[in-house]
Amino acid sequence: MATQEPVASDTKEKDVISTEKSPSKIDYEEILKTEEKISSADEKDPELDGIPDIVKEIVSMEDDPTLPTLTFRYFLLSFIFVGLGAFVSQLSWFRTTTAPYSLFFVQICTHWAGRWLHDVLPAKEINIFGFKFNLNPGPFSIKEHVLITLSASSGATSNLREIIVSVKDLFYHEQMHPLGAIALMISTIWTGYSFAALARNFLIYDPDLIWPSALMQTTLYRTLRSDGVFDASSRKQMKIFWFVLAGVFVWEFFPEYIFPFTSSLAVLCWIAPYNDTVAFVGSGLGGMGVLNFTLDWSNITSSIMLYPWWTQVTIFAAFVLNVWILVPMSYFGNLWGGRDFPIMSNKLFTGEGSKYPFQKLITSDLKFNETAYAEYGPVYMGSYNLWTIFFGYCTFISAFMYIGLFAGPKLLKTFKRVYKREKRAEPDKLNKLMAAYPEVPTW
Repeated sequence: MATQEPVASDTKEKDVISTEKSPSKIDYEEILKTEEKISSADEKDPELDGIPDIVKEIVSMEDDPTLPTLTFRYFLLSFIFVGLGAFVSQLSWFRTTTAPYSLFFVQICTHWAGRWLHDVLPAKEINIFGFKFNLNPGPFSIKEHVLITLSASSGATSNLREIIVSVKDLFYHEQMHPLGAIALMISTIWTGYSFAALARNFLIYDPDLIWPSALMQTTLYRTLRSDGVFDASSRKQMKIFWFVLAGVFVWEFFPEYIFPFTSSLAVLCWIAPYNDTVAFVGSGLGGMGVLNFTLDWSNITSSIMLYPWWTQVTIFAAFVLNVWILVPMSYFGNLWGGRDFPIMSNKLFTGEGSKYPFQKLITSDLKFNETAYAEYGPVYMGSYNLWTIFFGYCTFISAFMYIGLFAGPKLLKTFKRVYKREKRAEPDKLNKLMAAYPEVPTW
């Protein structure tokens, strides 16, 4: 036993020395233990029971109501990015190809622009007709950042009522008075936001309803602005982001300018280039697109990645039913005279296949010209456009049916609470955080 005791003590001393020489190992173990304690505490927290796991992993459960929000930086950056987005969105209405205004672009640019304004603006109080504000009230807060992106998402999109103003001017040469046009568009916005304010009682406060696109934006916010234990992971995420962005930017020159054929790789068309049926089935430009691949990121798009798996499956099944079954049946079966018109065209045609002169259906005093309609006959469309309109109407019906069947009792309960002006009953932590702020007035 005497010979074994020194060995044991020596081993202990060696263990102490080895642990003293590797503090990183100790820190790592402590971090793991701390995370386990936090996760176990979260599991026992009743306020987190009703929140989905993906929300608990992404959304921060802490809030500081004192952070600045409607600052000079917010109004300045909102004015710039809303104006830029409105111009791009409006331009897209008059083009066959659109240039989407990405909110991720706004998120990233305003993050750095806000930090730059914090560094250069003086902390000076301005008084304009009794209205006082500070040019630089402190560090650029995450709430300013979110508000700028929200402003861009709502204000940088085209107003639907401007279509009426544009069509009257371009096609019927009738210009609305500017005040009337502005009032029409403002009333549309107010009506839309009124319905949105009513719908938030049914959608925002329910912890079961998640919004995948909002969760992805939340992840980006936390990556850009995270601190403390997230520093190392945030730097890695930002490096990956910039590498991917640079790669996508460089690669886009190949399908757009250098090798345009890579934007539509129609395999079946290569096998039988002179067969019209094979060309229709395999072509991605005006055909069914079977075995048609693309290396152009703008054609692939990324919005589908935001949807849950069951939604992606449903969308693909609907695509197969519409484009690969119903449209070919209409075309090859000559349903509604489908073979007489371009199958993928979104234009209007006469029964003879020529472009429909719909402007001649309006008289000089803007009345319906029945004589001209009797001469040119009814309007015809391509098979794909017809099925698209049909499923567009079906979408509304199916949406209401789905909501009524699966969420009817919950919606009825919420409606009764709103009608009686009762307080929200959701006891989860996110609702308690939101309760610190005043509600949007119902009026």
